[in-house]
Amino acid sequence: MLALCALPPGKDILWLRTLDAPRRGGRFNPAGLAELGGNPASLLMAVAPDDTALLRCAAEALRCDGFGAVIAECWGAPCVLDLTASRRLTLAANLAGVTAFLLRLDAQEQPSTADTRWSVRSAPSTPLAANAPGYPALDITLLRRRAGRSGESWRVEWDRDRRIFRETQAAAGTGRLHSDGHNGSENGAENGTGAAGGAPLPGAVVPLPARQPVEPGRRIKRRA
Repeated sequence: MLALCALPPGKDILWLRTLDAPRRGGRFNPAGLAELGGNPASLLMAVAPDDTALLRCAAEALRCDGFGAVIAECWGAPCVLDLTASRRLTLAANLAGVTAFLLRLDAQEQPSTADTRWSVRSAPSTPLAANAPGYPALDITLLRRRAGRSGESWRVEWDRDRRIFRETQAAAGTGRLHSDGHNGSENGAENGTGAAGGAPLPGAVVPLPARQPVEPGRRIKRRA
């Protein structure tokens, strides 16, 4: 969902996985991406033999201006994912202006050079009229932000038609949403106006990079 928010027009998403990812987390479903508002034709899936090759491929992909977003999926805390490897990804993303996401499943917190670090869990959706399935809902916590406060949590839902995150109706009624209204990181959930009972988020949760070409010589942080 974040990659769809960050994707500039005419660019593709690269999703990197290891060989054992399907056994651990299942195969990727193109129809599921379409249901989230994405175009399966704009997604390239690549498989690396191990975590070392995965991180190496991610760093190389971030230097390619053909991608608008690069997702590297790994499990747990790979020993090769140290501060040096994290810094290498950050520098590559900075130089190319490509948004990078390191998706760590079943993981514990560890030091990194990422602009932001999030904990994301699925949440119950709010049914629509006639008890129809509601929008996908998530409980998200901002664990760390390089330039600002952290430790705040939101319950948000995803509107695939507008490609935005917004506060769920349940959160609006209970005061679950907490935000200081000012978030300086350049990657994460983009807010918008609520609809059908959902209240708009009070300020950007995390603004995404502007969808425009990077000026020559300009360095932009693009990593989450």
